[in-house]
Amino acid sequence: MNKDIFTRDISDITNAEEGRKQQVLAAASRAFANQGYSATIDQIAGEMGVTKGHIYYYFNSKQEILFQIFSQAMNSFIDGIDAANNPYLPIDQRLQTILKAHIMAICENKAVMTVFMDLRRELTPEHWQKILSSRNRYEQIIQSLIKEGIEQGCFVQKNEQILSYTILGSINWVYVWFREKGKLEKEEIAQLISDYLLRGLRR
Repeated sequence: MNKDIFTRDISDITNAEEGRKQQVLAAASRAFANQGYSATIDQIAGEMGVTKGHIYYYFNSKQEILFQIFSQAMNSFIDGIDAANNPYLPIDQRLQTILKAHIMAICENKAVMTVFMDLRRELTPEHWQKILSSRNRYEQIIQSLIKEGIEQGCFVQKNEQILSYTILGSINWVYVWFREKGKLEKEEIAQLISDYLLRGLRR
């Protein structure tokens, strides 16, 4: 997940309608992040400067919009972990590269992460089960890397599931306090946090 997950590729999208659909999702993310699920279709349209009919042309309901935000966010995280997981690097460097990419993604998509963390209970049970399946896959990748590091004698011999929850819980919380105009650049934040977490894992 690099840059804004909805608008990063719009300039490359040959299908203009798909580009506008992505813009609706980006606007909805901002509206939901600021106002919660109580944000209306009218307010989402206001974010874009369009009419309510424009939103309904692409989506049937607010629930469908919310699910698409979750789905694309989760798919983007998985794509990011696949891209960052270089098998030719030592296991600790592989994990740190992935954690840095995760932190950077949160900093670059704060509105999306706010929606993902705060509004999951607004999804229907059917929608949440689909997202949960992807989330579990992501967590399993992190756990497998930690387990590999333990087996290689690089990481401390602890329960990889608990370690993964601790690591992901700490970096996912970045969305709460990160400020674009803060004292540190997002790259510095990603380096600092990942350094700290890896020190705790290494033997």
